[in-house]
Amino acid sequence: MHVPPTRLLVALAAAALAAAGCADTHAQRTAADRDAARGLDVRRPRVPELVGSLDLDAADRAARPARALERVDLDLDGALRLAAASSRTYRARREDAWLAALDLATERKQFAANGGLGAAAALSRDESGTIASAGPVAELSRAFEAGGSFVLRLAADFLRTFPSDPAAAARTLITADLVLPLLRGSGTVAREPLTQAERDVLYALRVLARTEQELLVDVATDFYDVLQAKDVLENEDRTYDSLVLLHERAKSFGPEGAGRMPDFEVDQARQDVLRAEDRRQQARQAFEASLDTFKQTLGIPLTTEVTLRAAGLDAMRKDGLPDDAPSGDPVATALAHRLDLATTRDRLDDARRRLLVAEDALRTGLDVAAGASLDTPGKRPFAVRDAKARGSVGLDLDLPVDRVEERDAYRAAEIAVERARRDVEAEEDRVTSEVRREVRQLAQARRSFGIQQEGVRLAERRVESARLNLQAGKATVRDVLDAENSLIEARNALTAALVDHAVARLSLARDTGTIDVTVLARPEVPAPRPPAAPGAPAPGQASGSPTAAPPAPAPTTAPAVVPPPAGPAVPAAALPVGGR
Repeated sequence: MHVPPTRLLVALAAAALAAAGCADTHAQRTAADRDAARGLDVRRPRVPELVGSLDLDAADRAARPARALERVDLDLDGALRLAAASSRTYRARREDAWLAALDLATERKQFAANGGLGAAAALSRDESGTIASAGPVAELSRAFEAGGSFVLRLAADFLRTFPSDPAAAARTLITADLVLPLLRGSGTVAREPLTQAERDVLYALRVLARTEQELLVDVATDFYDVLQAKDVLENEDRTYDSLVLLHERAKSFGPEGAGRMPDFEVDQARQDVLRAEDRRQQARQAFEASLDTFKQTLGIPLTTEVTLRAAGLDAMRKDGLPDDAPSGDPVATALAHRLDLATTRDRLDDARRRLLVAEDALRTGLDVAAGASLDTPGKRPFAVRDAKARGSVGLDLDLPVDRVEERDAYRAAEIAVERARRDVEAEEDRVTSEVRREVRQLAQARRSFGIQQEGVRLAERRVESARLNLQAGKATVRDVLDAENSLIEARNALTAALVDHAVARLSLARDTGTIDVTVLARPEVPAPRPPAAPGAPAPGQASGSPTAAPPAPAPTTAPAVVPPPAGPAVPAAALPVGGR
């Protein structure tokens, strides 16, 4: 039957397009996610510190409502749950782990049976006429983890000449090739890319777990910073009101009033009122800046109105600091549990493996190569029974004569091992330094808290005494002003000591690798707070003096440092940080 060449080409093109349509993008995405999830699930048990979900789609669904928040009330527990859902950094590290798992799936595919199917068609013309050729091609290949590869290939050629003396030809060729290295490229060096991809997934999971630990501390630190800035602003407001009252009294005793006080003392009071107003504006700016920083850490819009509950800070003022002296050796705990240090140590092993690979590249190459083929008769495609079989076996020898690039790579790998060893030493020193610093800061915060408590008590008594003496004519306005300034400084210092101690406890737990981050396993975007009544200032906002939310019935707890008996992560003692 005469088949026009154009119709033959159209038929082949339609078949190719139909095959391409089978590769649905949604199905491919699902398959990629399935392979990546399998790689993550296999290695996640090796990082028990990781508590959050690795599901990217679920993370996107959880984060989406956070971008629509307009008003929200938060205690520390709620802030941590919100950050677990909406933090951009946390989501990026989750995506990094997923990408590492995709790379692993790609590397593993090299050592699985890989098939390919395609076709080729062409038209050509010469003095004998128009020649149409077409043929499918199928291939199956696999690389072995111990080295070598196998390839099975099926190719068919269909040829027809038009229009004169039409002649048809058909040929099928089946080939199989096997290569096995005996020296260079054999053994574990053959799977080095796969080994590194597996370890990269583990490293990405460790980074994600470390990000959870850092996120908890960052959110708590910013939460306390906002409460501290709010407390400073309220202190400045109270001081301003007190100084305004003092100035009014000074005027009543000045030349315009009773005449018992000179002008310069009245002016001193007025100057302190102006300075208090300036400090109040600066405190308001600092409060607004800390609130913006907190929103960025959470990953919510800066336009969201946020109210923070300060019950935990008030409870710490009332109850004092908990007993938080670390038991055991915190440095030894950190050296045993820090995830980033574990990765640095493992990278030394990676460098040593790469050195072995570079050393292997300097060896003689000796491969066994075997091949077989079947060639069908000229006009009988797929007639395997009548095909001609051929086979071959041989050795390929590659002597190490010119190995300049391999030699240089080997020397570079040696240097990389020494550098990785120094990196381990430097990382251990850095971890030790961080823990020692956190221990000192925790002790200093405790001492400072005791000092500032006494300072506030003395400052309050001094203000009361100065005011009484001023009324009795035994003190000057300057004495009262100095007492007021000392009182606000003492109050601000006491709040700073409280915040420093709370942050130091969390930082020490983070830097020893023992912080409890289970709260992040339950990401949640809180229900938005209803809008404030017309004319009422929004609580916790910069417009007017910030107002605390009503006290909550129970304090929220956050992790602290404890000595872990065994295992990489241990729940810690409770630290009151806010109402629920």
